[in-house]
Amino acid sequence: MRDGELFERLASGDISALDELIGAYYPEILRFCLRHTPTRECAEDAAQETFLN
Repeated sequence: MRDGELFERLASGDISALDELIGAYYPEILRFCLRHTPTRECAEDAAQETFLN
C-alpha cells in the first residue's frame, strides 16, 4: 500500500494504518539511529521518539 493511502487511513481514524507505517519504517529508522547514537538503547529510544512526535 502506498504511504499516501496509509496517511489517509490514519487521518480518518484507522489506527491499524499506524501499525503498518511503523512496521514499514521502524527498521530503517533504527538503523539510522544506531549509526548516530552511542548505544543500542539510545538508538531504540530515538527511533521510538520519531513516531511519538
